[in-house]
Amino acid sequence: MKKTIVGILLLAVLSAGGWSAWDRAKSSEEVARALTHIKMTSALISQQVDLEKTGSGITFGEYFNKSSEAVDRIDKGVLELRSGEWPRRSDAKDAAIQFMTATSDLIRLSSMKMRTQMQLNTAEERTEEAKRERENSDNEYTVKWAAERERKARDEQIELLQKILDGAKSTKEKVDALATSDQAVKAIFGPSEGIAPELAAKLKPKS
Repeated sequence: MKKTIVGILLLAVLSAGGWSAWDRAKSSEEVARALTHIKMTSALISQQVDLEKTGSGITFGEYFNKSSEAVDRIDKGVLELRSGEWPRRSDAKDAAIQFMTATSDLIRLSSMKMRTQMQLNTAEERTEEAKRERENSDNEYTVKWAAERERKARDEQIELLQKILDGAKSTKEKVDALATSDQAVKAIFGPSEGIAPELAAKLKPKS
């Protein structure tokens, strides 16, 4: 009888240990799945910063294409995480989604700012062109038409400059949101994951 009881207890202990090991393995799989997306997202925001370096040599078209591709990859990753099952480490999933969403938002805003800058450059060129035409023509109608084009181009510059100023405020908010999500990532996945310190410094808006 005693042997039977001991055998049952031993089987129970082994079963519990086996379940615990299996549960830990499944939890680790969920963490690893979330971490894969975090690493991908970290690489994409690092790429974005490199694209915006002065002297990178990239064209506006190339910049917009790469930015769009980055946003698409992150958004698809978020959808994948949301549609999956996370019975053990939903905290890892939630932290990853928060981090990825904050990164995607920042890249979108950066792309919008770059497009605004491109429009501003074009408006400045139109202003100078109309100004030269106004100053170099003796024809009354040509001068009048050039002056009107110059006025409209200058008004557009003012609007675009205001848009850039508004974007600077939004950028700070997006960077702060990313920093908050990055803290959650580091708390769950480790201090070496998420945004590297040198990259975090580059992301801060210049005052």
